[in-house]
Amino acid sequence: MQKQVHKMFRMLLIASFFIPCAAGLRAQTPADPVVMVLGKDSVRLSEFKSNYLKNNSLSKATEQDLREYTDLFVNFRLKCAEARALGMDTLPELKRELRGYRTQAAAPYLTEKSVNEQLIDEAIEHLHWDIRASHIMRRLPLEPQPDDTLKAYKEMLAMRNRLLKGADFAETAYAESDDPSARPTVRNGKTVRSGNKGDLGYFTAFNMIYEFEKAAYNTPKGQISMPVRSPYGYHLIYVRDRRPAIARWTAVQILITYPENATAADSAATRAKAEEAWQAIQKSMPFEEAVATYCTDEGLRMTKGEMDPFGSGRFEGDFMAPLYDTPENGVTRPFETRFGWHIVKVLKKEPFTEKDGLRGEIRVKVSRDSRSNLGPEALAERLKKEYGFREAKPKSKKEEGPLEVFFRIDSTALFNGEWKKESITSDRLLFSFADRKVGQQDFAAYIEKNQFKGMREVSLKEVIHYAYALYVRKCILEYEDAHLESKYPEFAALMKEYEDGILLYALSERKVWDRSETDSAGLQQFYESVKDDYMYPVRADVIYYTMENAKAYKLFCKLMDKGADMETINRKFAKKGSIISARHQIYRQGEDKDFDQLCPWPILLQEGKLVINREEENRYITVQKLLPSPMPLNEVRGHVVTRYQNHLEDEWIAELRRNNDISIDYGSILKLIQ
Repeated sequence: MQKQVHKMFRMLLIASFFIPCAAGLRAQTPADPVVMVLGKDSVRLSEFKSNYLKNNSLSKATEQDLREYTDLFVNFRLKCAEARALGMDTLPELKRELRGYRTQAAAPYLTEKSVNEQLIDEAIEHLHWDIRASHIMRRLPLEPQPDDTLKAYKEMLAMRNRLLKGADFAETAYAESDDPSARPTVRNGKTVRSGNKGDLGYFTAFNMIYEFEKAAYNTPKGQISMPVRSPYGYHLIYVRDRRPAIARWTAVQILITYPENATAADSAATRAKAEEAWQAIQKSMPFEEAVATYCTDEGLRMTKGEMDPFGSGRFEGDFMAPLYDTPENGVTRPFETRFGWHIVKVLKKEPFTEKDGLRGEIRVKVSRDSRSNLGPEALAERLKKEYGFREAKPKSKKEEGPLEVFFRIDSTALFNGEWKKESITSDRLLFSFADRKVGQQDFAAYIEKNQFKGMREVSLKEVIHYAYALYVRKCILEYEDAHLESKYPEFAALMKEYEDGILLYALSERKVWDRSETDSAGLQQFYESVKDDYMYPVRADVIYYTMENAKAYKLFCKLMDKGADMETINRKFAKKGSIISARHQIYRQGEDKDFDQLCPWPILLQEGKLVINREEENRYITVQKLLPSPMPLNEVRGHVVTRYQNHLEDEWIAELRRNNDISIDYGSILKLIQ
């Protein structure tokens, strides 16, 4: 989790330093001077300004803003330069990851889009509702063949019929969904994430891919959709709940966590503690006091239960569901999630409203969303005209067309998946566009790779025409894909951003995150330097001595009054065949209400020690004041690791700055706001 948070932060930081396409920035002009020299790297004013304006406004900037941003920008460029100097841009795994990002980034450029009022109206209608849904997915290849889609569709229909007859949706998702989040994630034999059994929690418009979103909103609450096709495959969607949308929640909570490897008895005790906390709140205990008394999550205890404001999709469905039924300033009954038992006080619900300018915002979102996608077919048709697509024609009516030779291939072999391209011996031109010429051998290779196994009920001619249309579209779109960087400067810039992000993340992982997890000696040394920031408050060190009867109790009190040590007392009791039961406990004031009633804290804090006699219970209690002391590393490890990572990064940046000659023309930079 720690690494995921850092990855998210790093990628956001990288995005803020997105390096635009350098074309046009190289010419030396008085109006565009070099404002930074960072080792072998140089940065012109126009490049710096373009990066700054991505997330900032010069009209509101101060000199301090520009200087602080310059420091961050320098750190970013130095890190990227080091990654390339180390050859990390040549690592196969990083190049493979970059190809994956490129595939995702190219997708919007490889579809035809349009924005219309109907789509905007639909999106706004969806935003008025929060939906909770579960799904089962059957994944399809990135470029599925007809038999792939038919097989998946039939499987999903059969699965839906089983569900309608009473099969449990969650258990079916756990067993059969191709969405890996349905099942636990296990690493090194340890479960690092619980499976959701298909439960996606609450969402609204633009939280899911459009095809999924539309199907979910069109499915009544409590029902299961027909198989829904998305870019990932087919889905069955079970709509579990539908609520008027809440755009923003403000809440405080008590979380009583399960102990690690909890037993049934532990779970029951956790639930009982939550019920006790709720009863205390019902009896007018202030919620803040209840947090201090009952909450076991250290982070929540530090914030007095306060949570950052959140949207409906921020937490899992089991957490959110009780909140919808709770009024403002109301408190939920204890409820369970995989983390433990929660009690939440809902301070404020801010419902979704159609504010001024919403329609314009939705128009922009729709234009960037898959809902405006008219499909690759429409794009290919437009590109045919743009690239001058031409099909080869026979020179005379008697001459066989170049495609017709495929009408005579061995259909039995093709439908058995055994056809070989060598059966086509000629290589006449099939079609051309832009600077590409595609011949019969190219198409034959495509058919061999994408055979139509099991489609005997379809005529060979029909299959060839279908395959040819797919192949033409594939060639057109692949050509477009290959030329995106040269055709669209913003796409080239985006790919540069992705490359920088991958390199910077990989280097940060090596320099900071992995080291913070494996360098136990370094972490311990760092903890020693900061441990005074994590102090226990004054506490009571308590020993409960319990005797088996009143006679033994009186003897114990007599010996203690005489100052006998426990070794002597135990020896005397052993000779008499008596047993002393001793239990040791440490308390903070306010941590345990029973002990607080027993112990006069003001006297303890003043005198430093107490003896409490519970004669009716044959119990002798010693209480010793413990002065503030550092918490052990295992109790504050998460906080210390985060600080250690920041420390390692500071050291890394200092080293980069020592090892590179850095020259910054602040005069030219500050003229941006003068």
